Amino acid sequence: MLLPVLMLVLFWLHPAVAGVNASHPRIWLDNATINRLKANVAANTPEWQALKAWCDNHIGDNMPDYYQGLDWQRYMLNYALAYRVTGNATYAQEAIIYLRALTYDAGGGYGSGVIGNGQGGASSITHDSGYGARSYGMSLPVGRDWLDGAPGLTSTLIRDINTRLDEWITWVFTSPDAFSPHDPTDNYYAGFFSMVYTAAIGLAGDPGYKSDWLNRAEAMWATEVLPLINGLFDGGEWQEGWNYGHWAVREYLLYPTALASGTDLNDHWNETNWHEDLVKGQLHILYPSLDYVSDNGSWSGDTKGDPRDSTLRFLASFTPVSPTLRGIAQWGANHMQAETSDSLWENFLFANPDIAEITPTSANMGGLHYGMKGHGMARGDDWTNTMATYVDVIGGLQENDQGEYNLGEVKIGSRGEILLVDADTWQWESQFANILTITGDHYHAPFQENETPDVTFDATGMAHKFAYFLSDKLEQAYDFDYGNYQDGGAASASSYRREVAFLPPDHVIVLDNIQPTTTANRVTLQWHFAELPTVSGDEISISRGAAKLFLRPFGTAFGISVHDASAERSSSIPPLNVHRVELEQLNGSTDLQLFSVFQAADSSAGQMDPVAEISSTTGNMKGINIDAADAALVAMFSKSTMLQKELIYNPPHTQTVTRHLLTGMEPGIYDVYVNNSLYTANIGTGENNTLYFETGTGTSFHVAKSGELQLLFSSDFE
Repeated sequence: MLLPVLMLVLFWLHPAVAGVNASHPRIWLDNATINRLKANVAANTPEWQALKAWCDNHIGDNMPDYYQGLDWQRYMLNYALAYRVTGNATYAQEAIIYLRALTYDAGGGYGSGVIGNGQGGASSITHDSGYGARSYGMSLPVGRDWLDGAPGLTSTLIRDINTRLDEWITWVFTSPDAFSPHDPTDNYYAGFFSMVYTAAIGLAGDPGYKSDWLNRAEAMWATEVLPLINGLFDGGEWQEGWNYGHWAVREYLLYPTALASGTDLNDHWNETNWHEDLVKGQLHILYPSLDYVSDNGSWSGDTKGDPRDSTLRFLASFTPVSPTLRGIAQWGANHMQAETSDSLWENFLFANPDIAEITPTSANMGGLHYGMKGHGMARGDDWTNTMATYVDVIGGLQENDQGEYNLGEVKIGSRGEILLVDADTWQWESQFANILTITGDHYHAPFQENETPDVTFDATGMAHKFAYFLSDKLEQAYDFDYGNYQDGGAASASSYRREVAFLPPDHVIVLDNIQPTTTANRVTLQWHFAELPTVSGDEISISRGAAKLFLRPFGTAFGISVHDASAERSSSIPPLNVHRVELEQLNGSTDLQLFSVFQAADSSAGQMDPVAEISSTTGNMKGINIDAADAALVAMFSKSTMLQKELIYNPPHTQTVTRHLLTGMEPGIYDVYVNNSLYTANIGTGENNTLYFETGTGTSFHVAKSGELQLLFSSDFE
């Protein structure tokens, strides 16, 4: 008679939950992963050595918590994973100490942060609008799951863990004090999501478990997370810059990972390509020096732009990316100069030394350029060249709560140095943005970028040849009525677009094509440098380490001034002095084409390559000619938003090879005539209305859409 009673008790403790594995562990640790980790223990990999040494050295710490459960979380997860792969009961005992603290006590930032204070419980995550869900809420289900069967994981503790999750989840989705429980662009939401789905999977079958947790996790994925990663984050974008973004990537994608490891439910991997895009995106935001990433909206952290190798290791080991991208991710993780993480459990869990590296190239990475929604980058072709020039363009709307972008921002790095920078952590402070300011009845742009929904951004390019970025409708950033905090103020510009052309290996051309509303709306173009610039005539330059960066403006008449902006900053991140060059419009005009020509070079370079502004003979396009060392570089841009079918231009060449980039061309097939003779026919326009070709010698060029225009050569070149 005892057998049915015993079976009933076991059923009460672990009732079946449809689709969830009956046995533990479930969260991220399937049999294959556990076997891999045990093999890494046997092989004594560097990640295991680091985790084991840490665990052995911190036994008995009774570590106080200094910030909202994050310290206790780190201790608990380090010890819990070490226990799971070794069976060492001492590790389990240490993990239980911190699991109990997270269940019953209050960490730093709320209470004393001392183990055993008994001040936690239901109120632990209510401090700071629910920030602690990422630590308390995620740690309890994972700890209970990984420590299943460990001494000290009592039935009472298991029951109380489920009680806590019920209290916390209920509070998040019923209290008006919880911050952004339905906004997946926010890092608070990522913490709420991780709490819900780890509870749904890790606690299934326990007394107090709520089946609604799994329903909620599925609904959050389907209605909030999935539309975000397939929409705004399409292309590999992430949340709030490097500091929160790398963490939120894993919080979102560890859900399908947990579904695959702990359930037989739909794991959702077939619903998105975000994991594949992220591999390319993460490597494209990595500067060639491998020690800095584009901050793309980051607003906090100890050092701006720290690379985090754990994201790439996670993508390689835990997501179904293609074999090529798996190897590329492994290359990135192994070669970036990453910040050492205290989350040793994470480093050990994600690292898989069996994945062979694949070196990224322009062929397997999609060319020199990469474009996300509102953000694009370009770099030299050789991915192993740490001295290559890098261009970062934040060009369009990217509203992700604290990480909105500066519209039109451009940054440049080269020779292992950061050269042209945004100057402050809070990116929306436009006095530190590399962008135009315009006098007028509005708050200075681009603070109000989240009020500019129609700004567009495109990126295109050709491997080895060029990368091109276009931001349009930027005038919306200059019509904001700050007094009433809404659109509708007196607009300072009727039209504004910014075009950026990267001509490898070292030249960048920025065209600001802007129509101020009146001649009284004066423009000042500002650029921020990491060193004090030297001004010689109209040539501006800085030297930093092994690099030099030159700038020459063309177009309207400018007054050039240099300001030390370091004292204006509210942050010391990045820790460098910042100097602002202001190019102030001298004469009133309502039709401006402002060129900024940059050249990166070795620090020994005495001056930049010869540069000249050129115009088409018909006046419909303007451009820049650069006599670079190996070829003449010509970039032509349409003066208006109207696409062009034809242009004739006469650049002042000295080289025998000329590389031509024409933008703003009407889609179709073109013929190119050099010195009145047909040079080549049937050249098709590329993406984003660009046309690229190379010629030998010649001083006069006529480009016309095939079959639509009568070419009268005798008059064309008179």
